Amino acid sequence: MPPFDHRLEDEEIWSVVRLIRESFRPAGSPPWFAAGTSVGESLYEALSCAHCHGPDREEEGAGIPPSLEYAGSKLKPEWVVEYLLGPHRMRWKSEGVRPDLRMPAFSLTRREAETLAEYLALRVDSRRFPGDVFEGPGDVDEGREAFETYQCRGCHTLDGDGRRIGPDLSATGLRLQPAYLYQFLLDPKGIVPGTSMKDVDLWDDEARALVRFLQTLHGRGTGQ
Repeated sequence: MPPFDHRLEDEEIWSVVRLIRESFRPAGSPPWFAAGTSVGESLYEALSCAHCHGPDREEEGAGIPPSLEYAGSKLKPEWVVEYLLGPHRMRWKSEGVRPDLRMPAFSLTRREAETLAEYLALRVDSRRFPGDVFEGPGDVDEGREAFETYQCRGCHTLDGDGRRIGPDLSATGLRLQPAYLYQFLLDPKGIVPGTSMKDVDLWDDEARALVRFLQTLHGRGTGQ
């Protein structure tokens, strides 16, 4: 293959690249699919997900869409699929006040939602959120007791009971990965700078037990 760097201008080279990508698009692929990338990544780009959830945001916190840079370490893929098919409000800007921004309904097919969820599941930070941190049994009752002791309903609703400051917790077990929950409970602002979540200085055993309890919550929630 001869070098063309001295024969073609940059724009001419890119024109050839675009022609090749269009010519070799798999038969039947959707119009947003870009050759050379995964289907999920192409859809992520086509929907401009990084505009709200990308790494170039200046801050995180109440009313600001969360980062998806480590979505696979944070969110369970099955929940992501259902959320993409039916986006609903979960967060609060202040008590009882919804954020100005909201997740749009993209009218995805289930296969498109599954494909995007599969791509997001690959975006992990195994150093900060090691997946094997919760192997083995845990004390759910101790976690339930910690939930009441630290008055979590003072900021969160559970099965319709509590204050609307933080996200509803009724479906936490369906939504969040245990390793992420554990690190977030131990150091909320270290994981999400700007979060309104209070650091109650949990002991390690308390955090583990609380995660065990939260993982049992599979309700529908009241976020909508």
